[in-house]
Amino acid sequence: MEWAYRVRPADDERGGAMGTRGVRWAAIAGVAVVAVATTFGVSEAAWGKTTKTKTPKPTIAGLAASPAIITAAGGSSIVSATVANATSCTFSSTPTFSGLPVTVTCSSGSVSETLYPPLNTSTKKSVKYKIELTVSGSTKSKSKKVKLKVGPGAGGGSS
Repeated sequence: MEWAYRVRPADDERGGAMGTRGVRWAAIAGVAVVAVATTFGVSEAAWGKTTKTKTPKPTIAGLAASPAIITAAGGSSIVSATVANATSCTFSSTPTFSGLPVTVTCSSGSVSETLYPPLNTSTKKSVKYKIELTVSGSTKSKSKKVKLKVGPGAGGGSS
């Protein structure tokens, strides 16, 4: 009886009434419980842990202008692409021209827009445009560019 009395104060000094052996035993039991629970299919969520799900990034595939070179007065070009994980798509141009930028919905997986670049009044040189498609998802955006040329005396179509 005297021995138990002396041990208990020493245990209290080291971390409570359970003492070091109790803590070790609890840790061992905790590991055993986790191992048994995992074996029987208890998920991390059941233990109060949460897992983060990543939002997929938007993607653009197959961006193309058809035709890529406008050779006739009044001509236009259709720019199209396949998109994923997108909520909106914005077409813009460098240099800019009337009608752009334009934002359209594109949640269906494909997007296209008919573009009407201005009339090229040059008789010798083509005007080169870089058409950019920016696809926006719930948290991120992705952009790609395609080249569009308007030959001498071509372009100038209207919607």
